[in-house]
Amino acid sequence: MKAKELALTAIFIAIGAALYSFTPQIGNITPDTVICFTSLAILLVKPRLLESLGIGLVAGLIGMFFSKSAVPWLNIPTHMIGAFSCAVVARFIESDLLSWKISWKAALGVCAYTLISGAIFITTYLYMGIFPAKVYWTVVWPAVLLTTLVNIVIVVILYIPAKTVYSKNA
Repeated sequence: MKAKELALTAIFIAIGAALYSFTPQIGNITPDTVICFTSLAILLVKPRLLESLGIGLVAGLIGMFFSKSAVPWLNIPTHMIGAFSCAVVARFIESDLLSWKISWKAALGVCAYTLISGAIFITTYLYMGIFPAKVYWTVVWPAVLLTTLVNIVIVVILYIPAKTVYSKNA
């Protein structure tokens, strides 16, 4: 990664962390702005797949400090795997898949990141015995799906303007 891309990624992760620390819980969910802004950075700079693991490591370490979970260190591997999945989308889907000024590539990238990292996170909690299977299916999975939906909306709104600014300065 070039220094400019690394700086942009660091700034986006920092913005996501700052917003996450102040984002209130809405019902049963909290929009994960760390995931949103990390996804935006990955979609813009299109890092190599190994570099995405490093981005996920940093996002996970930062997310760990703001985590409201019982096992905050679990943020590290889940963010790494989520960032990797978003990078796969960023690298292998060439066009933005635009329709109605919506980038479906951005929606797919953040969806992959949020769903995969969330699924690993909650399934680990299930196997650790932190909550029973009934809660897993009736409360936690719907929360992951709602968080994914909210993250998609946030990233889809921000992606086109961010890409326009990024490509003008490239």
